[in-house]
Amino acid sequence: MSAVAVGILARLSLQNFRNYECLDFELDPGVTVLIGDNGQGKSNFLEAVYFLAVLRSFRCQQLSNLYRWGTGCFVVRGVLQCEDGREVSLAVQYDNKRQLRVAGQPVARASEFIGNLFTVAFVPEDIELIKGTAGTRRRFLDVTLCQMYPRYLTLLQEYAKAHKSRNTLLRHDATDRQALSAFDRVMAGRGASIIDYRHRFFEELSSHQDPIAGAYCGGWPLRLNYRPSIGNDPSATVEELTEQLMEALLESLPRDQQRGQSHVGPHRDDYLFMLEDKSLHLFGSEGQCRTAALICKLATAHLLCAMKNRESVVLLVDDVIGELDSQHREAFFSLLTQGAQTLFACTDPGLAANFESPACYRVSGGTLVEAGL
Repeated sequence: MSAVAVGILARLSLQNFRNYECLDFELDPGVTVLIGDNGQGKSNFLEAVYFLAVLRSFRCQQLSNLYRWGTGCFVVRGVLQCEDGREVSLAVQYDNKRQLRVAGQPVARASEFIGNLFTVAFVPEDIELIKGTAGTRRRFLDVTLCQMYPRYLTLLQEYAKAHKSRNTLLRHDATDRQALSAFDRVMAGRGASIIDYRHRFFEELSSHQDPIAGAYCGGWPLRLNYRPSIGNDPSATVEELTEQLMEALLESLPRDQQRGQSHVGPHRDDYLFMLEDKSLHLFGSEGQCRTAALICKLATAHLLCAMKNRESVVLLVDDVIGELDSQHREAFFSLLTQGAQTLFACTDPGLAANFESPACYRVSGGTLVEAGL
């Protein structure tokens, strides 16, 4: 089953998700502002939308953390209002086993589910894109690419399976050259395609990032420097990358056998945020790192809106402007892509004035009530 959504998220229903026991909520096609004190459910609401789009949380790795306290199952459902008037439902049920449905029909693979709804989340933890680990940066990259290209998730899954099997073989029977060669071929082929997609992403992102950096902070020379474990040339073909990766795996085999793990491949990739040829990871102030993360997320949102139907992209903004001065706040609001559906969570009701005719709701204890501002 292929991705089908080309419209807005019109309805969200939750059962036993975080602090929401039961919620059935109709969303505005434009901007929805969620107002409330900390711990009342604003972030949980945004997290549910994010989960419906990409089947993961932007806050935790363990899905069991998403259960409402004292329960062992949660359900997230959404209804998409498509341009042609159709309504398409998405549903996820999780009770130690995930069940997915698209348009009422069960789907077995995540690759059949992801890509029906597109989202970018702006959260305080975005600073970890710069200050955090390579794994954190790869997760953001992979989540974005899975939404952009349906085949990318399949490539990741097939690569991960071969990578895991190769590592098991390295630890227990590293002399089985025939089996190692078979896993090498899969890792090289799938890994080359993954690297190719990543090269293309950074090239496309830069065309959106440069004008955003100019508008946000007066022409910051910010660059994202992709550092694949092999294949530094973005013009290399997939066939050339496959050959390079195959050679690198063979060359790395003695070390891999000694340590029981694979040291070459896209699972070792990283990318650096560079400002005037200096790594922000090493030399950036907290303010510079937060600015770079915001620019990256804004550019990603603009890229998704350019590739997909603008109205089918949901922007989730969760308390990221508290540390911005008035000038940067104004720039941030102006750069949120016009036309995209936006869910904005805050504690200050006055922030709703930054949007034109937003729908405003007060969140308290897992309930949403319309707020007349």
